[in-house]
Amino acid sequence: MENQRQDPVIVVERTERKRSKGLMAGVLGAALVAALGVGGTLAYLTYTTNQEKNSFTSNPNITADLLEPEWTAGAAEGDAKDAPDGSKMPLEADNMIPGSEVAKNPFVVNTSVNGAKAWAGIKLQFEKWNGSGYVAMTDDEMGKVLKVYSLYATGKNADAGIVSADGWTESTGDAADGARYFYYATALEAETADEFTGENDTDAYRNIPATKRTVALFDKVKFLETATQADIDALNDALNPGDAVDDPSWRVTVTGAIIGATGAASETAATFVTETAGVSWKGVLDAAAAPAAGTGVRTLVVP
Repeated sequence: MENQRQDPVIVVERTERKRSKGLMAGVLGAALVAALGVGGTLAYLTYTTNQEKNSFTSNPNITADLLEPEWTAGAAEGDAKDAPDGSKMPLEADNMIPGSEVAKNPFVVNTSVNGAKAWAGIKLQFEKWNGSGYVAMTDDEMGKVLKVYSLYATGKNADAGIVSADGWTESTGDAADGARYFYYATALEAETADEFTGENDTDAYRNIPATKRTVALFDKVKFLETATQADIDALNDALNPGDAVDDPSWRVTVTGAIIGATGAASETAATFVTETAGVSWKGVLDAAAAPAAGTGVRTLVVP
């Protein structure tokens, strides 16, 4: 009997510094009863096999963190601003003007501590305030945002759109209304227990080994000087149709996910999810449950 490995998928939302480790076990039992009729009588012979209880265990579940220390630090400052939904955002994100920037550097860490390597992905969901809550944008609305703003990595040109850091690839076939999906080229090694504990001792989590975290997908959001007045007007109309919204704003919700790697030399982040796991990065990242209240999902909010 072969124990087939199933790689668990953990969707990451940055909440508190707690680790959940589960140990999964399966028990299989089998009994066979064979009956044979004899000479038309009511007598019969039986034979029952012994029961074999075959127990299997897996490694503890893989776990991960989604961090963005620059945004977190800004949102914790005394001059931080309130977004329409009451969440905090850095002062620099409030009423941005052409040429202004705000730091936002989302990255994923493999905190599994069990030695399991993992592939990582990130989903960006663009949303707008409708007066009572944030709702997903359409692709057309997201396009209007990305003509005015750039989400870009240092060292790259701040062109309109999403300009990701080296090592990240956009899963273009996964694009959906108001959402974009990215995966990281290198499988992440797992942190040790000491490294995980040490994250609590560094306010910006800067001591995480490079082999155990992705680079930031991007680290700046910029209001582009190249945006035309027509671009800005189109975005304002999309955020506040008919002047019906008191506090027009947009945000991008960042969700991270990891999926266990097998370690095969030929395996890549792209081929693993499609050929081995039988899913897409969209499927992995969309598997996130709706965030519970107060979990602190990292978002960028721009009034």
